[in-house]
Amino acid sequence: IQVFPDEFHLYTLQDFLSVCPKLKEKVNIRTILHSMMERLTNYVKGTTSGDGEGQHIITFDAFKLFEDCIRSTCEAKGANLAPREVIRMETALLNFSLKCYPGKLQHVNSCLGVCANALAKVQSTRKDPSNFMLDTEAVDELEKLLSIPLESLSLQVLELKDYKNLLQFLPWENWRQVGTVMLRAVNNSGNKLDNLQQIEELFAIMAPLLRDQNTNMNAATVAPDMDFDLDMNSSKTNNQNTFSAPNTPHKADHTSAEFKHEQTLVARLCHLFSSNDTDELFKMLLLAKKNYMFGGAARLRHTAPPLVFATLPLLFRIHKEEYSEEVMSMLALPPPPPPPGEEADGDGDLIDMTSGGDNATTADESKTNQGSDGNDNIAQEGADKKSAALDALLTLSVNDDAETTPTKDEPSSDPPEDAASVIEGKRSTSLLLDLGIFESGKPEDKIADNAGKLFDDEPDEPEAGDAGDVTSDQLFSSPNIKVITTRKVFLFLQKLIAASAQHCPELGFKLNLELSLTANYIATLTLASTKPPSPSLATPADFLVIAYEFMTHAFTIYENDITDSKAQIRAITAMIGTLLASRNYEKHDYESLITKTAQYGAKLLKKPDQCKMVTLCSHLFFTTFEDDTTNYRNPQRVLECLQRSLKIADACSMASPASVHLFIELLDHYVYYFENENPVITHKFVSGLIALIKEHLGASEDGSAAHKYFGEIVKYIQRKKMSQVAKERFAPIVC
Repeated sequence: IQVFPDEFHLYTLQDFLSVCPKLKEKVNIRTILHSMMERLTNYVKGTTSGDGEGQHIITFDAFKLFEDCIRSTCEAKGANLAPREVIRMETALLNFSLKCYPGKLQHVNSCLGVCANALAKVQSTRKDPSNFMLDTEAVDELEKLLSIPLESLSLQVLELKDYKNLLQFLPWENWRQVGTVMLRAVNNSGNKLDNLQQIEELFAIMAPLLRDQNTNMNAATVAPDMDFDLDMNSSKTNNQNTFSAPNTPHKADHTSAEFKHEQTLVARLCHLFSSNDTDELFKMLLLAKKNYMFGGAARLRHTAPPLVFATLPLLFRIHKEEYSEEVMSMLALPPPPPPPGEEADGDGDLIDMTSGGDNATTADESKTNQGSDGNDNIAQEGADKKSAALDALLTLSVNDDAETTPTKDEPSSDPPEDAASVIEGKRSTSLLLDLGIFESGKPEDKIADNAGKLFDDEPDEPEAGDAGDVTSDQLFSSPNIKVITTRKVFLFLQKLIAASAQHCPELGFKLNLELSLTANYIATLTLASTKPPSPSLATPADFLVIAYEFMTHAFTIYENDITDSKAQIRAITAMIGTLLASRNYEKHDYESLITKTAQYGAKLLKKPDQCKMVTLCSHLFFTTFEDDTTNYRNPQRVLECLQRSLKIADACSMASPASVHLFIELLDHYVYYFENENPVITHKFVSGLIALIKEHLGASEDGSAAHKYFGEIVKYIQRKKMSQVAKERFAPIVC
């Protein structure tokens, strides 16, 4: 082969290949064919002219000659030809085709078909075909064969039926390697996945990346929504489970960096889904969820969050379409009369003093302290030993200053003791209750009861016959009227998050907060809509109920599953951020949520953490949004939080002088409220706290971080005194 020139091989190729099947048995035909293919491939690459001799190889279809030669060789050798040799010959032919005949999908399918038929024949000759296993060399060669076309063809290999047939001959681990190469090629291509059937077949090839080999695919508890089909116009949704690896069950190492990288590739896949039809896109996401649910806790922690965030754009698309002009004109009905509302009075006790630490008082005592004299209920508590400055600060009367005004909101009832009671006592009905998620009791109990279903309700259809109504035929004949509504998408997300929270509580907690904020934002968008209301669509109140339910789920997870101190601090901080970003809650709902959050902060294990979290919670009671109509302000509760934190900081300073930074942080918050004109935070509080800090800083080093922090706050106050806008307000502060 190496002696004669390329042109000679071109014109004598047919004669050369016709002799190869007749060679003796001990001759390695595969090596001969591979060398010839390499020689001709290099010749074609070296021919730059469009009419050169190298084009002759394409003209007379050298691929067909090589293919016939390999088929004849397999027939002549019969059982004496090892499977690995067949695979090697087809691998060489496949490489030859991709280089000399790029884009010829039929050539690739032909190579794979020869291998599949050869392996099937060998398998049929065994006593137990179901336990047929290739040797290690054959497995490696087959993995190489299946990986070669992925880089150039990517998703086009899904059109090759023999590609999937060959996968069943691979052990689970090797199949996983092929799936990884496939997934990497799909992600690198950047092409959108817009065909449901194609996505389904892709998940079939990716099976070892989605689950362990011994996963029970028929267990209803693994994927609670497998019975929901939504009229998918594709092949059966379970065909991804028809492949079975022929070797001993293999379980992936869920802690390895390789496993995490693979799951990252799997998680990115849902962001490639694309469709102009929102119902079709939802089917894709539903299919992804079905497959992700089989992966168990180790995989869900990687795959669930991206699926949630990939669903959010669809949620906003559906909401926008629901309130489009055409949809609203079809669904327009006279607005229903507003339900009678009841004004809720009172805030409830902010902090449960019975479990708040050494300086606790009972609820009855706290109520007594909120009498007509206006003195702060926390200010009357305290340790036996306090500095004179702290005593003076804590005993300041709210009504001592002319600028202060008594708060309108007086407590009328104690707050619920836990998140479950908040949920049960919240209201008799809610949107999620009506849709079949929660009927009574704790949310997690109802999630388990409904684990076998995805959606209990049918698409909202007005009853025909009434004036102004539209029939279901008219409703769904329009391309703008969709089966999947925003409410159904929220149910889909709720089920997904519930499954994740069972194994990854902190992840489920964060996702519940994210969905609560999303539902609240959609309620705000709905309120801003100028379209007339329709009973077929969710109202702003409905979305606010959904937001409240997600928030209470987060509270339940916090109480039951988040026990680490650092994790609790992160969780409470996330609660505060979510509530501060929320708008338009009913007053009673918002008060229930922020009161419970403040109680969580007061019950942390370490007192410095209590001090910081209760101080942060004070901002929930005095919001400063640009739109005053959505602001919630209860100045008395702010003072209650700050005074509570002040006492905790004093207790910490007695144990360790280094805790003076807690006072300085508190001063920062006092100055903030004073600047934002909180009526109960007067200059006396700020001046008293400055004096107290100076007293504690007397023995510390001047260059410490606490000194620098305190100095910056004092400089800020002094600048305000010189400001034309604020100098009158800041002038009384002594610093």
